[in-house]
Amino acid sequence: MTTLSTPFLDRLLADGVITASHHDAARARLAHAASEPFDSLGSALFWLAGENIVTDEEMEEMEEVSLRDAAFASNATRVQALDEYEDCLFAQFDREEAERIRATPWHQRHRPWLIAGGVAVLAAGLVWFLQPARVPPACDDDAVVKTLRSALHTAESRTLQANPMLRRDSRPNYLLTEFESIQELGYLKQARYRQVDADGQRKVTPAP
Repeated sequence: MTTLSTPFLDRLLADGVITASHHDAARARLAHAASEPFDSLGSALFWLAGENIVTDEEMEEMEEVSLRDAAFASNATRVQALDEYEDCLFAQFDREEAERIRATPWHQRHRPWLIAGGVAVLAAGLVWFLQPARVPPACDDDAVVKTLRSALHTAESRTLQANPMLRRDSRPNYLLTEFESIQELGYLKQARYRQVDADGQRKVTPAP
């Protein structure tokens, strides 16, 4: 039997976030490890999910309990773990997006929009929507639209920072983008990734 010290797993067990069977399975998986391969409650939960020790259904139940018992002090560890788990998901998304950008030829990186006659039309493209560790919304939910607008606005800001000469052109306001025909193309349940296809258009505000 391993004598490995597992403070993060122990706390998740002690505060009822995971079960004894989860704890035993995790320690068995780490039988030959020198230390826990994570440094927070959330990254421990992320590892448990990634190792399939905690199932998708159990994660969803955990999230529902977190929301239902939000006002109780006994729920504090669960809330902390899930918040940190979300941070791990966002970090994973950022790494994968950075890798995708590195693998994309430069001339193809900034061509999602076609601008004509003062109106920009989004060619039906693919957008990765990252849903934090909560019950995922429908494709046409306001949260999805808000996230798409925010992501486009952030992408445009980065493009302008990388290409100062683009500031001479008309500036689009991505936060006012109107989307239609939003359709789900795929959803990776464990990672909380939703892939959607959308058509969108927004007015262009002339640069001063």
